[in-house]
Amino acid sequence: MALLRTGLVLAGGYAERLKRVFFAQVKDSVKRGELKKEEAVRSVVELNKALYKIIVEELKVDKGDVVRISLEYEIKDGTVHWKMDSLSVEVWPRCPPPKVYKSTEKGGEAIISEEGKAQGVQGGHT
Repeated sequence: MALLRTGLVLAGGYAERLKRVFFAQVKDSVKRGELKKEEAVRSVVELNKALYKIIVEELKVDKGDVVRISLEYEIKDGTVHWKMDSLSVEVWPRCPPPKVYKSTEKGGEAIISEEGKAQGVQGGHT
């Protein structure tokens, strides 16, 4: 049983990362003839469609959020069998930018307006 793990990736790029990691893992199986290249492509497309439904439609994850996906699979009789009961999708939502920034000059605080422009800081370092 092999484990496919994307690592931390922006949700908008999970499909590409998943594809690259999977192809890197099955490269030797393809060379040995245990798995055809077309089957590898078909299976990862199938998985990405299922993950899209979960990540985008069900969990409503934003493109800027960070996700980590892991899933076990095995190659048997020339096909990839995804173990969907082992699927793990971890999500870290993007935090909004802070409203207050500290200024090193003047020893005080620079208050950030709603437009994001600093007020009361001239030439200060942030």
